[in-house]
Amino acid sequence: MTPSDPISPETESEQLIERLLSASSDSDVEIEPHTVQSMPAVFIPHYTEAVLQYAEALSGGKAAEKISLWFSLFAQRLVAQDHRELSGILSTESVSRLGDLYHKHIESDVICGAILRVLSTQSSENAGKTFVQLIIEHPPSGQRDATSSFLGWFQRTDYNPAILFPELFDALHHPSVAGCILDLANYVTRHDMTEVHPARDRAEQIGTLLGSLVQQLHRLEESIPSDPKQFAESQSRLAQGTALIVSLCDAVGLMGEESLIGKLNQALELGHRRLQIEAASALARLKQENGIERLVQLAGEPVVRNRALAYLEELEMLQRVSEEDQTPQAKAQGEVAQWLAAPTQLGLAPQKLDLCDTRTLPWPGFEEPVTCYLFRYTYRLAGKEVIGIAIAGPLVHAFTANMSQLSPYDIYSAFVGWSAVHEEIDEQEIQEPSERLGAGREKEFAHLQSQGFDHLELVIEATFFGEKILVAKATRNNQNGTVILQGDQYHWYSGTSQELPPSMVYSMFKGKRLLKAFGV
Repeated sequence: MTPSDPISPETESEQLIERLLSASSDSDVEIEPHTVQSMPAVFIPHYTEAVLQYAEALSGGKAAEKISLWFSLFAQRLVAQDHRELSGILSTESVSRLGDLYHKHIESDVICGAILRVLSTQSSENAGKTFVQLIIEHPPSGQRDATSSFLGWFQRTDYNPAILFPELFDALHHPSVAGCILDLANYVTRHDMTEVHPARDRAEQIGTLLGSLVQQLHRLEESIPSDPKQFAESQSRLAQGTALIVSLCDAVGLMGEESLIGKLNQALELGHRRLQIEAASALARLKQENGIERLVQLAGEPVVRNRALAYLEELEMLQRVSEEDQTPQAKAQGEVAQWLAAPTQLGLAPQKLDLCDTRTLPWPGFEEPVTCYLFRYTYRLAGKEVIGIAIAGPLVHAFTANMSQLSPYDIYSAFVGWSAVHEEIDEQEIQEPSERLGAGREKEFAHLQSQGFDHLELVIEATFFGEKILVAKATRNNQNGTVILQGDQYHWYSGTSQELPPSMVYSMFKGKRLLKAFGV
């Protein structure tokens, strides 16, 4: 074997296992993700033993980082294409040792979450019962680690839900995992893994929890704290309650539990549109006309339109919705409204959302031209108007900068450039103050200064299909703007473009180049 020959997965696996088995608690064993992810199935039992042995020896701060990484990578490997072969790979002893390791690090969410994720990849009764016991006793308190604990169960259908249910419902009092438990019960029902919903015999428990949460949310909606800290806390409780009510309504609908219709009607009275649509959907499953009518009404509201249409299609009742609310344009409007209302974006639907342009364009990453839609959204907040442009079609996105004065072609170009991913497109934001002022780029800055540009500040250095490109803030003829230097050629953006950040100007530049290459 020459130094340039690649190491086989078998050899890499053997070397890794040997390092782990021979390591002491003070050793710092590095694991390359691809080594675990490409590990042949025959090595998995040996890796399990090696990583358990090393993890059991570790303690302190090093343990959390190492163990969580190892087991997270291990869980990913166990649900790969050959997951059926690996779903029973952990021995009874290995499962027991994982349980002991969990209790040893029970205060570490990242370790506990990673161990639970490994257990969730297994189909044995022993692994399932151990998972349930640990979740009931002490689940991860952080939402991200708690959610990741259940991933393996949602990635496959080759296990018997009876290894988890109904005992798993005994952990519903833990807020971090309650939604996951209900979602998993709904998942196994939807995938026909069980004849009846796992919570069918726990209708009273489900109804009590739903009624309590609905009452809490009613109080939160009626009384909005003026104190910023109290407001943030109430919004956090509202978000948690909303997510859990969504799961509960879905469960009631799938259970077919008519005794809980009254609880669903209470949820239907909440102001939150997402909760209304879930309650209406559950009522519609129970053949309640008020639920069906509310779903049809909600299909007319962009922020929940597509979800309402999906539920009505599942119930074979789309014919009750107007054709206008089912057009591609209406669905695109719904995608934008839902995206803007997401907690990671603006958090609420806009007061106005109007189509301002539509056209079919070639788009990077798509083999055929795509129908694109531009929507102008308007928010009225605290007496001020916030106006922006969003796109739907090839992607759903909106820039924070005001693009309303740009032409539709320029706007499409900005979105094309922003979304383009290619190995020959690379850019780097300049952070170093000296580099921003031209250190190392004296020749290029001198060229721009000879063309009348002053107050130059380099912000982006890029490569675009082999061409070196510089993007800088500048002033010319007393106007602020962005200049892009491409070889000896420069492109100056000022006037309406002066309000746009240089990154967006460069996106527009890239997009125009790409659209031109497509013949647009």
